[in-house]
Amino acid sequence: TADPAIATSADLSVTKALDAVPAVPGTDVTWTVTVTNAGPSDALAVELTDTLPVAQVTNAVLDPDQGTCTGATCDLGTIPAGASVDIDVTAELPEAVEAGRLVNTVDVSSETPDPTPANNSATADDPIAPAADLGVTKTGPSGTLIAGESVTYSVTVTNTGPSTAVNGGFTDVLDAAFDPSSISTNVTDGDATCAVNNLTVTCTNAA
Repeated sequence: TADPAIATSADLSVTKALDAVPAVPGTDVTWTVTVTNAGPSDALAVELTDTLPVAQVTNAVLDPDQGTCTGATCDLGTIPAGASVDIDVTAELPEAVEAGRLVNTVDVSSETPDPTPANNSATADDPIAPAADLGVTKTGPSGTLIAGESVTYSVTVTNTGPSTAVNGGFTDVLDAAFDPSSISTNVTDGDATCAVNNLTVTCTNAA
């Protein structure tokens, strides 16, 4: 009798997609990673490695349907032929991250030979779009102003986020009744710098 050789083969593939596009600084971002085994054999000792954009995201957590993850590496165990495993990858995108691209690459491997290893890697490349909700209030004297007396107005600019407002500020055009040479500014909170040009006051935050 002949003893035929037994060979196994498991065609693994992986996809990765950002759940909400664009990525907004000051919020959490979540990717969905799907590892699929097209067979014909079971894929043994499947391992997934996620190359996170560590210069942009923090506190990443990988949560798989099966197996365990330590850091950015997951041991997914055996994936039967025709089955798939999902991994949710959640991280914080700090509010000060600038506009650009959020690039995240994931790789998958197995002890079982793979006939098409070219699809064992996937990259999600998505835009980063900061969003800052600015508001402004202005308070000052009410009623009749007395000529020759000084007047003080207070302007407050707030940012409710979620992202850092870069070069945020305001422009205030004063009434023509004021003497331009008497106008001065005083920043009482924050890092803004102000300039006066005739009757126009412009203040810009340093961040």
